[in-house]
Amino acid sequence: MAVLEPVGPDFYETATWTIDTVRELAAPRADVWQMISDNGAWERWFPNVTSCRTTSEQPSGVGSTRHVKGRGLDITERFIVWEDQAVWGFTILTMKFGFASRMAERATLTDLGGGRTRVVYRMVAEPKPWARWMRPLIAAGANRTIGTGLENIERILTSGSGGR
Repeated sequence: MAVLEPVGPDFYETATWTIDTVRELAAPRADVWQMISDNGAWERWFPNVTSCRTTSEQPSGVGSTRHVKGRGLDITERFIVWEDQAVWGFTILTMKFGFASRMAERATLTDLGGGRTRVVYRMVAEPKPWARWMRPLIAAGANRTIGTGLENIERILTSGSGGR
């Protein structure tokens, strides 16, 4: 298990790698927020995730932690940004495949009106020197997986199951 250097919110703007996945969803921001911010819901919508569990006494908000497992995934995260229904982000503390020395992810939700929400999901990293050549592969995989996950949120929320 690779141990990464924790980062603060400024890293979202200064990282060597920035990979953005953007989707406009036909679902209200409050409902999209509920799916993204509820650790237990990740198994329903994020590809390859089999377990996403809170690991801190504090269930949510800045400082809370979680552990995510799945096919190829074993990650520990600590939240560094949390503004209800607007911004949610974490620094990665440990991960199975340690291609980066520092890494973070952030989702920003914008209410577009008419029950629509824009989600900008940003993955940022400081790659290890040996992994720099992998950026196109990692970016393509991240965009595909995160994009599919966001589309799954829309499908769940518009199917009548309400995501709960």
